[in-house]
Amino acid sequence: MSEIYKKIKTRVQDLTEDMVLATGIVNDNGVLILSAGTLLNKRTIKKLKEMKTAEVWVYCENDEEPEEGQINTEGPEKVKSKENEAVLPKVEIYTQNKKVVENIIADMERGELVSVDTMTRALDILMKQFDSNKEILQAIDYFRNADNHLYTHCVNVALLCFLMGKWLDMEKSKIQKLICAGLLHDIGKTRELVGDKKEPEDEKVHPAIGYKIIKKIAKMDEDVLQGVLMHHEREDGSGYPFGLEHNKIHGFAKIIAIVDTYDLLVTSKIGKEKESPFKVLETFEKESFGLFAPNYLSVFLKNIANYYIGDKVYLNTGEEAEIIFINPQHVSKPLIRIGNRYIDTLQDTSIYIV
Repeated sequence: MSEIYKKIKTRVQDLTEDMVLATGIVNDNGVLILSAGTLLNKRTIKKLKEMKTAEVWVYCENDEEPEEGQINTEGPEKVKSKENEAVLPKVEIYTQNKKVVENIIADMERGELVSVDTMTRALDILMKQFDSNKEILQAIDYFRNADNHLYTHCVNVALLCFLMGKWLDMEKSKIQKLICAGLLHDIGKTRELVGDKKEPEDEKVHPAIGYKIIKKIAKMDEDVLQGVLMHHEREDGSGYPFGLEHNKIHGFAKIIAIVDTYDLLVTSKIGKEKESPFKVLETFEKESFGLFAPNYLSVFLKNIANYYIGDKVYLNTGEEAEIIFINPQHVSKPLIRIGNRYIDTLQDTSIYIV
């Protein structure tokens, strides 16, 4: 897969539903109508035609041949020549594709129902750019502390669901449904009751609110609905909204429960420092007994920990070390190397990763 994308100017009459806007669209009064990163659909294309917009800038992969009427260029202010194609680094492309998915959440926040096909296309655009599992985790780490925490968290959970589907060797169609459930798991938080003061119990209504929102979407799969509704249920019955246990909890919800908790734990919040991934893994090992499905949790922890093999980490001693080996029985206590010294952090408890 190519890592290079370009901006191309396209006539509105040639737009298709799978295209992504590269620049924002404003009306005659300078009001932003469609933002960069919008995934085009029938409604937005119709709006552009009604505005009598002649051409717009969209993204496409660099190995695609431009269609008739498209001009390769770096931007509207540049010379229109093939030599001046805008080449975007992968981080910027991920940012734009992430924005496509976030716009879907924003549309639903405004009460607009988004079709299953539109969601599937948007998620495909986001997922297809990654060449490896490591790239996905790097992207999650890079954007984890974005300003809009809810949107970024939803995208991160979707990406982690994608990885879990692959690690569990799920069929592609099932992985797509799991990703969709991960993306929409907190959609109820965008429509919670608004008041001067939010009570602790208000948090517990968002799974049911999310379920009601997405149930209105035609062709929405029941597995996705149940994943959203039950993602705060826990194996021991201590979760909500129903206090379900074990096999009464949908498999998608069990997976989302794990990756949702992981992303929240490793994300820095105002007034709180970001937790080390290995500290988070230790929290799972010590405090997750009875809460999460052990078969899914072991797969997740093992694969996440293996991602850090070869990485440099900092220790409580102030030294820098390299992760050499992950103990499958205690993933939060790896074998590390400092220069020529090898230290098993499971045995030497005075040394730990910060």
